[in-house]
Amino acid sequence: MDNNNGYPEISGELTLADARILAPLYSGRDSETTAVMQYIYDCYVASDEQIAHTMHTIAVQEMKHHALLGEAIVKCGGNPVIGDYLGWWSGRNLCYNRNMRGMIDEAIRSEEYAIAAYYKACTRLSNDSLIALIHAIIRDEEIHIVMLGNLRAKL
Repeated sequence: MDNNNGYPEISGELTLADARILAPLYSGRDSETTAVMQYIYDCYVASDEQIAHTMHTIAVQEMKHHALLGEAIVKCGGNPVIGDYLGWWSGRNLCYNRNMRGMIDEAIRSEEYAIAAYYKACTRLSNDSLIALIHAIIRDEEIHIVMLGNLRAKL
């Protein structure tokens, strides 16, 4: 670990193939870009102050993941565009649910999907430091599920 706020430092041989694996996690339909925008939207429209605060807290963490992945893509020789092989990122990727229970359920589903996508990416990445970074992000996503589950239990 370095002074990258507790996340592993990227090192070793990095390839464009690794950048292509990271790209959809960074800014695809179900990505950190989507997570950031979804949690910000949820924060704005939440009718409950605790839910709004939690959504904001998670959004900030997702912004860190976004930055880490974007920087990793650049180190791999890629271009961190906001989109992936399916096309440019769009606001249509968000779920505009204003029902608090539905909002939280969707957030939990999205976190679970992200974790599965991260594990799948780890099987394809060739660089151990990138895999370590992804595992650090997975740990954060698991904490988000606990936070969201605690909110849901209070509804």
